[in-house]
Amino acid sequence: MTPRPTHIRLEEIIERIERIQSAEILLLASENDGNIQLFEMLFDSILYQLVVIGEAVKDLDNTLKESYSEIAWRDIAGMRDFLVHQYHRTDAKIVRDTVEKQLNSLKQVCEIELELGL
Repeated sequence: MTPRPTHIRLEEIIERIERIQSAEILLLASENDGNIQLFEMLFDSILYQLVVIGEAVKDLDNTLKESYSEIAWRDIAGMRDFLVHQYHRTDAKIVRDTVEKQLNSLKQVCEIELELGL
């Protein structure tokens, strides 16, 4: 299997972050409305997007990751592994903190790298 180019991975990460951000808006609304079914589906969607992001991050070049040491690359990949293999122990607070505090920085790095022409 031929590895996908870095720019495709970066675009994918950005797209998945944007999906998470959209889902988060609906998630909060469903939580306020008491719509538990919709809340659970949206939360599951966010978990899946985090898995995809983690997988994409694993395949990024180490040189790129070393250039942005402020990003917790290992934690992102580790969250992917945790969500896939330890899904039954998923902590909603940790997921919410990740979404609210970490994804914007990752998105910015991906956008910068794409602007640089990777």
